[in-house]
Amino acid sequence: MKTIPPLLLAELKTDQTNLAFLWTIEMGNGTVIRGTEHDQDIVIPPSASPDPYAGHYYAIANVTAGDIASTSDMSVDNLQVDGAFPQTPYTAITDVTVDEIEAGLLDMAPVTVLICSWKNPSHGAFAVKTGYLGAISRTSDGKYTTEVRGLTQLLAQNIIRSCSDTCNVVKFGDNRCRFNVAGATITGHVVLETNRQQFSVSLASASPVHPFVGGTLTFTSGANEGFSREVKVDPNANDGVIVFWEPFPEDMAPADTFTLSPGCNRTQEMCRDVYHNLVHMRAPGIFIPGLLAIAAGPTTAQELQ
Repeated sequence: MKTIPPLLLAELKTDQTNLAFLWTIEMGNGTVIRGTEHDQDIVIPPSASPDPYAGHYYAIANVTAGDIASTSDMSVDNLQVDGAFPQTPYTAITDVTVDEIEAGLLDMAPVTVLICSWKNPSHGAFAVKTGYLGAISRTSDGKYTTEVRGLTQLLAQNIIRSCSDTCNVVKFGDNRCRFNVAGATITGHVVLETNRQQFSVSLASASPVHPFVGGTLTFTSGANEGFSREVKVDPNANDGVIVFWEPFPEDMAPADTFTLSPGCNRTQEMCRDVYHNLVHMRAPGIFIPGLLAIAAGPTTAQELQ
């Protein structure tokens, strides 16, 4: 049940209202950005509305939303969010940077859409929509577009584990896998950059036993410090050149340091022969006959001998 502040409810019952839409987005690092589609900033005092609704909502925040509509069939709501990047000094206050988006700080970020009176913000606000950001796409001119997914949309997702012959752990080395990835992680530094998606590296120690395809490289210094990418091509098999599925947000310089963790292709052979972790492999399908064996008909007497 939604509770509307009494003073705001009284205004909603009048013939003329002064409503404005507000929104909040909580980033992965805990930062909350606030904005409004009104032409002026709106400030909701703490005495008018409990946290996290109280705060300063900036009109210059370049985030716009379409009409709000929700259905009962658990489909994705049609609230689309478009964003760009305003100039300083508002950038650090209202919006996020390209690097933060590329780093995934907005992935599955909680979103709240609010309504308040722009003329009397002290009357408080109430939430008309709560959800989280969906997939973020980027256009050629640098504009970002995403959708707000309602909480019921989670119920439409398949959350059961499939019975396959490949390991179904969410992340290599997690609590279900139990392999000590940290113990197999090595360090290194950049030697020469080809582009943001591939560069030559020098590793502190070669690791021919543990492949790095599917592993993660995380910079520990330089302009990309703290950013991570999944490895596409192992440097040990590519003359010291490492390639990634996605580019890093910034250029890297020689001597920029990083950590490099191994990867796993989730197969029985990899788990048994490389990581010696078959006892923890989560692939029940390896013990189940394949479809052809299940569908096979009776054999002849000669085949039984």
